[in-house]
Amino acid sequence: MRMKVAEKDENRRGESNAGRGVAVLFDNDLDYATAVYQGVQEHISTATGWPVLPLASGSEAALGALLAAGRLRGIIGPFVSDKWIQSLGLPRVPMVNVGNLSDIKSVDAVTPDDREVGRMAARVFVEGGVRYFGFAGISGIFHDVAAVAHGIGVSRRLLEMRCKAVLKRSPYQELLRLRMEQAVYLLTNTTMKVFEVGLACGFPEPHHFSALFKKWSSRSPQVCRKGSFEKACAERRGVYDSGHENT
Repeated sequence: MRMKVAEKDENRRGESNAGRGVAVLFDNDLDYATAVYQGVQEHISTATGWPVLPLASGSEAALGALLAAGRLRGIIGPFVSDKWIQSLGLPRVPMVNVGNLSDIKSVDAVTPDDREVGRMAARVFVEGGVRYFGFAGISGIFHDVAAVAHGIGVSRRLLEMRCKAVLKRSPYQELLRLRMEQAVYLLTNTTMKVFEVGLACGFPEPHHFSALFKKWSSRSPQVCRKGSFEKACAERRGVYDSGHENT
């Protein structure tokens, strides 16, 4: 793991700008981006209480507006390159790169050392006495069955047979379940707009996403989000009432 520690800046001196938060840029690798966002949210909410602002892939233009409005303390995301960072034209603001597309040197970075990962994995086999081994993997995000079958090198028919045997459902049903569960998480844990959630989960058409979501969960995306908000309010009321009962 390669990690450079960011310089302390004036934001850590306890100023009272409670509305200022940290922006987290998502990319097309939704699982990875969501995990990074969760980690940022968990740590920052515990350590500082600052808001965390998720931005969908392609929303870099919103950073300038957020900075102009005084809402950003820093930016975390999978940056493309040093030139790409410069092209944003942003004033100096703390940034941390979590992408591994290129060797970025202009901002702090937290990225894996892929070669060392390979060495460590190979060492397990070598030290275990294994003489022959190989690596197989897939990359990218798949939103349809044909792409999954192609990505893992099997026929669609074989993929369907294996899924039904192991998961008791079709590849399409499994993909839909994973995408919808991701949508539920984003709706209930981020402020992303409904169409942005749909796009991030592989549904470019908002109406199609809403219809499928309602069919899958028996409620619309808006109702799902509202229910999460009302639940949070109820929990807060419970804590408040409990506190008063003990006084």
